[in-house]
Amino acid sequence: MERLAEALAAHQAGNLAAARRLYRALLDDRPDHVRALQLLGVVHFQEGDLTGAIRLLDRALAGDPGSASIQRHRGAVLLAADQVEAAGEAFRLALDAEPGDAETSFNLGLVERRLGRLDRAIPLLEQAAAGLAGHALSHYELGLALQLAGRGGAAAVAYRRAVAVDPDHAAAHNNLGVLLQHAGDLEGAVAAFRRATASRPDFVEALSNLGCALTDQGKLGFAAAVLQQALAVAPGHADAWNNLGVVRQRNGDPGGAVAAYRAALQHDPLAERAHENLAECLRELGRDDEALDSLRTAAAARPQDGRVQTLLGRALKRAGDAPAALAAFRIASAAGDVDGGYELGMVLAAGTAPEDGIAHLRRAVAQRPDHPPFQRGLALALLARGDGAGAVAACARALAVDRFDQEALAYQALGHRLAGDTAAADALTDGERWVQVLELGTPPGEPDLARFNHSLAAELRALTSRRRDPTYQSIRGGTQTGNNLFTEPSAAIQAFRTALEQRLQAFMASLPQGDGHPFPAGRPSRHGYRSWSVILESGGWHTAHIHPEGWLSGVYYVEVPEFEDDGDPDAGCLELGRPAMTLPLDTPPPLRVVPPTPGRLVLFPSFFWHGVRPFRSRGERVTIAFDVLPLARIGEGTISPGPPGEMLKTP
Repeated sequence: MERLAEALAAHQAGNLAAARRLYRALLDDRPDHVRALQLLGVVHFQEGDLTGAIRLLDRALAGDPGSASIQRHRGAVLLAADQVEAAGEAFRLALDAEPGDAETSFNLGLVERRLGRLDRAIPLLEQAAAGLAGHALSHYELGLALQLAGRGGAAAVAYRRAVAVDPDHAAAHNNLGVLLQHAGDLEGAVAAFRRATASRPDFVEALSNLGCALTDQGKLGFAAAVLQQALAVAPGHADAWNNLGVVRQRNGDPGGAVAAYRAALQHDPLAERAHENLAECLRELGRDDEALDSLRTAAAARPQDGRVQTLLGRALKRAGDAPAALAAFRIASAAGDVDGGYELGMVLAAGTAPEDGIAHLRRAVAQRPDHPPFQRGLALALLARGDGAGAVAACARALAVDRFDQEALAYQALGHRLAGDTAAADALTDGERWVQVLELGTPPGEPDLARFNHSLAAELRALTSRRRDPTYQSIRGGTQTGNNLFTEPSAAIQAFRTALEQRLQAFMASLPQGDGHPFPAGRPSRHGYRSWSVILESGGWHTAHIHPEGWLSGVYYVEVPEFEDDGDPDAGCLELGRPAMTLPLDTPPPLRVVPPTPGRLVLFPSFFWHGVRPFRSRGERVTIAFDVLPLARIGEGTISPGPPGEMLKTP
């Protein structure tokens, strides 16, 4: 025992050479000494000899097959050797031996997350965070798993706990900032990114994210300065170059924006957002023929790279070149790119080979069973084929990851209806119960609603962020602003937001509790906004759509023209319940039609299909639309007040 204690003391002092010599001397006398075998294996691991470490740990395990400690060490070595499945099995055996061990739960949770099995990873990491409450890393890693699963509210709570334990945990502050920005809380996001950069001044991802958030706030000068700071730290940081391009484009410098996007792609030829932004900027300059050149060049340089072929296929699909997109996705799928195989399945399913498409989608789902977008894509393809039960099953798998997945809820309702379960479909999409038609009322301090709406319409028309029929939006025949309307320094817009908030608080307080419906169950305890304004002209309309990232969506009518008689009594009305696809339904979904009038506020769950019917008029239809985005949900814990909080980047 004295020799083991001497070896262990040298080991703990960091003298690996002496520890190795002493452990070996002990094993020369007792070759089956389990503890010496285990600790010598740890020394080999620390010295980088993974093969030797495994060999020694296996010998130790033969002498003590039920040892949780040896299995934990084996798991760590196997993970370092990139034998992820074997590492997971070792950690599972260790946890079987010591079921309540938080450290083992933590390690196994990391393995499950690395394997993409978030439904297994999250409970393990929750158990670890409870047992290691004083360790910031446990809360951070739980937050990351929840964020990857799309559970932003719960992830924000975990990051808050991480920074409560370690106020200088820069990565937790940064990731919290990403969530806050995504949920429309730009002030909170900026504060979080500033905390991250205060802890790590060279944290280039946080600097880039801070520049992006400042851009969304309209503080373009500050954003440019922060992004230049990021590029001084890391001149080849593609995200910072891309974000700088956005700043230049919004500042009316498209030439400078193009140069920044090209710089981003020089450093990262697979930066998808930079490709998209470059293409959009070139189209605005009237150089449509150049819009796809950057991706074509990258694909030519890497003809067998499945990832770049997937990106090219997506760009071609957006450009309306379906045959070329299909060819790119075929190359990507053949090269083993899972996303390319999924995209190939979606194109085939929507085209002339639906069964082949569904087969490709099933393969993608099998490769990433816990990836909700793949499950939703499969559900959509099955709906088009009339397979309601199959769609419901696919949606159930997506909802097992995030029970508030708005897109999955929308498809699930349609699946129930196709499968003949109209009661389940009607209960989920009850327009009479969950759609609220209210009057905003005159905001405080305003003389009357009509004059307020007149001022509000003038300020909305003056916004420079308006774009005509923006790509991949539902609008047809009109203009739409960016998604941060409520950050505009307009007195009328801010007065509207204040009045809206009062209405929302009363509405949320009125929702029932505990009835099992996903809409009231998803009510946030803290929320942010995505908000924009639409001006529709005569002949304008909105295609039917849902808002996948919201919880509650709404529209406020600022100005409504007098509609001309075109034979449609519902012209210009908001229509809820009609899906954006033709389905072989014996019982079509019930519709709710809401006529627009100035001062009217309509609220509805974000997974409800909705659109606007075409109209003819001599005037414009001016609206404000918004999504309420959860920062935390009832039952997920609370985000404590105080200062807000590299793994995830802003979208």
